[in-house]
Amino acid sequence: MESQLQIRVRLEFDFGRLSEVIYGALKPDERFELRGLNLISYLDGERVVIEIECSRGPRSVLMTLDDLFTAISMIGDVCGLVG
Repeated sequence: MESQLQIRVRLEFDFGRLSEVIYGALKPDERFELRGLNLISYLDGERVVIEIECSRGPRSVLMTLDDLFTAISMIGDVCGLVG
């Protein structure tokens, strides 16, 4: 029987519409298909919530989180330059 890891990340930002921008930028990642990995994101007020379900093991979850946080950091940097 495969073990299923479930992770929920809640991100809250200090200014304006950054949550919406990050949510919109991450949404296409949900369409990426990888067996044993499921990613769902949604807005909860001013928060972006990301839920990950993974049966591929802890390393896969850590790599997914690293990818997500790298993307979020770049989005924040770009919004800082533009905004």
